[in-house]
Amino acid sequence: MTFLTSEGKDRIAGDDTRARWCSIFGKVDRAVAGIAAFGHPDNFRAPQPLRIHPDDPYFNFSPSKLGDWRIDPGKPYVSRYRFVAFDGPADRAELDRLWNDYANPPKVVVS
Repeated sequence: MTFLTSEGKDRIAGDDTRARWCSIFGKVDRAVAGIAAFGHPDNFRAPQPLRIHPDDPYFNFSPSKLGDWRIDPGKPYVSRYRFVAFDGPADRAELDRLWNDYANPPKVVVS
């Protein structure tokens, strides 16, 4: 499995760094496929730190890496993410474009 972050980092270099998105890809039934997770820029502590496991094929966004925090009773905690599946190896430029579309959707004004 290969990892790639929005900052161009791999599995080892990307762990404990902040990124807008992270992808994992590799061979699936003799073809390359993968998935990317996009963190929304309005999320708490965005861009959030990543936890990329050094051996197992998983990663997650981990805002707790930057210190303690709490969720107060009666106040919602909202985190937004988008997941994209793809064929072939990760294309950093395409994932940047898709993240930007997610983070900055078109604004429509009806008058």
